[in-house]
Amino acid sequence: MNRAKREAGLLPAATHRGQKEEPKKNRKETERKPEKPVNLTIRHPISPTERMVKVPASFQQPDNPRLCKVALLGAANAGKSTIINSLIGENISVVSARAHTTRERILASWTKDNYQVVFLDTPGIIYGRNQSKMNRNLVNASWQSLIEADHLLVVVDAAKAISGKAQNAEDYLFERLEEFSIPATLILNKVDLITDMEALKDMATELQTRYPHFESTMYISCFKEDDLQQLGNKLQTLTKSQDWIFPANQTSEMPDIKRVEDIIRAEFFQRLYGNLPYVLTQENVGWTELPNGMLRIDQDILVEHDSQQKIVKGAGGNVINSVLKSARVQIERALKRPVKLFLQIKTR
Repeated sequence: MNRAKREAGLLPAATHRGQKEEPKKNRKETERKPEKPVNLTIRHPISPTERMVKVPASFQQPDNPRLCKVALLGAANAGKSTIINSLIGENISVVSARAHTTRERILASWTKDNYQVVFLDTPGIIYGRNQSKMNRNLVNASWQSLIEADHLLVVVDAAKAISGKAQNAEDYLFERLEEFSIPATLILNKVDLITDMEALKDMATELQTRYPHFESTMYISCFKEDDLQQLGNKLQTLTKSQDWIFPANQTSEMPDIKRVEDIIRAEFFQRLYGNLPYVLTQENVGWTELPNGMLRIDQDILVEHDSQQKIVKGAGGNVINSVLKSARVQIERALKRPVKLFLQIKTR
């Protein structure tokens, strides 16, 4: 019995034969001092102004302005967020399991010289049994929102595509694309992980036949400057003579609270993909300016059943702690200020 307790960490490790045990410490020395209570600053709800979409009333157009609205489509972790972030230099999350409304919303914008490319908030790739976990009307409406796009970038993880790991998501994606006739570019991403380029080209040829409106195919890695330059040049060729939607220094119309929510949701999605993210929702309960200049953000993560709380928290809290750590770093980068982030799991 003592051995089992010792292995479980409930008793000190056994000493080797001939080795003296350490003298027992005074009880007062071993007693753990009570932790000081955490200074919980009063939480303030977010103001209506913070929730407003930031759309400029007017701004000066460049000479000969050119514009293109682009929608990125792809399975989870295909690299859509990385592509946008690499281009615009900010942290924009593209969450593949988000419910959408029929209203068009700009996810981000990229400008160079007199060219502006705006990326639309695109539908999530939700397929199979996971569709039943979301409102079907919302899922279908999000796909219909693609009619606002001038061009589609269909992003495929090259390594997963060759191995067949993303086959189900790709099949669903191309089945839904049959409803559209929007010009598109096939983006084979993460080619730095591929050793057999001939096999990759054969697979690209097969994918091109599944959507007859592909105009070209690009092989890129977002870690290579030359590939990003090539992608930027491609986007410029898609633009047409039209007034800009945003001034050059604005990369998104998202209010800060929406960017925060998307970053947090994306972190959960990466860790719980296929298990829970479709029933996970968020509620912002605090947006507090602290005296030292930091921003305190409090969010409740809501699930449908008590049993789901264990999944969101993870063994020993590993999931929620990992989300907190990674999301805080990304939020600080996106908002360009120090942040205290608090997440609490609750049953709806």
